[in-house]
Amino acid sequence: MRQAIRRLAASLTLKLVALVGIFVALPIVLYGQFESADSQMRDLVTRAIQDRSALIADALAPKLRSAGRGGQVTLNDDLAKYSSDGTVLKLMFQPGEERHAGRFYFVASAPQIRADDISAELDELAQRGILKRISDACIWDAANEIRYKQANGAVELLTSIIPIRAADGCWVLTSTHTTSEFLKTSIGRPYWETREIRVAAAIYLVLAVIVFLIAVSIRLSLRRFRAVAAEISQGRIGDDAFAHRNVVPELSSVAGDFDKLVHELRRVSQQIRQSAEDKAHSFKTPLTNCEPQWQ
Repeated sequence: MRQAIRRLAASLTLKLVALVGIFVALPIVLYGQFESADSQMRDLVTRAIQDRSALIADALAPKLRSAGRGGQVTLNDDLAKYSSDGTVLKLMFQPGEERHAGRFYFVASAPQIRADDISAELDELAQRGILKRISDACIWDAANEIRYKQANGAVELLTSIIPIRAADGCWVLTSTHTTSEFLKTSIGRPYWETREIRVAAAIYLVLAVIVFLIAVSIRLSLRRFRAVAAEISQGRIGDDAFAHRNVVPELSSVAGDFDKLVHELRRVSQQIRQSAEDKAHSFKTPLTNCEPQWQ
């Protein structure tokens, strides 16, 4: 029993299976831990952004509830007070009679968007399904985290949608961030799409390939040694066969020791054979002299 356990503990195949199991389980465990930590960080950042947007909406609410549709220039100036680097504020309005139609009017933004780009901006929002979410926000408060591209190809990260209800309709304030600090996070996209995870996956894959190649190299070297031993036993190969067939530098000393062992075995075998021949020759003459004499 002990011998069987010892053989299992020394088995390279068993160790290889255990190594493969570790390689499979390790990324799953680490990914779960990292994703949990990233989720907490993402929630904190998103909540801070939403709270800031809510404060901006509260500051604009009195003016929006008393304003008509003709105050676009003034609203652009008001949004500019709260805008910062990498933050885009957009204000849209849905009249009460068009609530069920889901139609919105682009009223103001900071930084200001050119009039020629407003139509393309609304089309992009409609194609991404963001206008639908904005319409839903007028019915109940809805926080969203969406990544989308503008018409000019720039990537924006929609982080919050704040509805401001008025007597004649519903105002919606969207807060969008374009800074690289936010675009590099997992906000608005699966965690496995982040740069850190992809770099870690690439390193892990390279490591797995290297370990696999090492295992294959060891196995091929052992099979090569086995083939050399078979040819030596059949007398089909000369001296220093292991050293000549070996391609792994780390196994050169082992191959040299095997060649020395084969050379020593051949020397001993030759001595035994020579000794046997000498003894047979020494016995030959006495046996001849002892032949019976017939008369």
